Amino acid sequence: VAPDLVDRLVDAAERDPSIALCGPEMYRYHQPDTLWAAGGDVSAWTGRSYHHETNGLAGPTDVGYIPGAAMLVRRDAFESVGFFEPAFHAYFEEVDFAFRVRRRGHRVVCVPDARVWHKIGATMTRVYTAEQRKFYGVRNRRWVLRTHAPMWKRPFLHAIDALASAFHFAFTMARSPGEARAVFRGYCAGWRQADLR
Repeated sequence: VAPDLVDRLVDAAERDPSIALCGPEMYRYHQPDTLWAAGGDVSAWTGRSYHHETNGLAGPTDVGYIPGAAMLVRRDAFESVGFFEPAFHAYFEEVDFAFRVRRRGHRVVCVPDARVWHKIGATMTRVYTAEQRKFYGVRNRRWVLRTHAPMWKRPFLHAIDALASAFHFAFTMARSPGEARAVFRGYCAGWRQADLR
């Protein structure tokens, strides 16, 4: 963690009261010059989330979400939209939270002069099995689509997600049938859950 991390995030939030959620540029711990994420977004065409991996933002820049590894949240944002949804358990809870924050008219920004170095997956690989990680990733992506995608776009996004999940299942089956079954279970569980918000 850069020694001025908190100061830079707080400064950005205090300069603009519309910023409810902000986060730093996140670099790979074992490749300290390699950017891992400068915020992220969800594709309007596929519903897939992705990290921004481009350096050189001029200042606090609006993004779709901040990866959960490091973020600063205003207290009134929690009071306005609630906390992270515990049903997610792991993966996509920060994406869901950012959608709710932005829906209330608040900004979500990456602050490029704030920096951390992240040991990607270090906790998740210790706490969850590969099968659990597959299950939560697939299920929770479906929950985000079902909860936050515009109604008119949902049939298209569901079709894309079904196709992507089928490819994911087939690709994973070749190397790990257990993980492939977790992909299938996650996809089915994503349909069963009621809308979260």
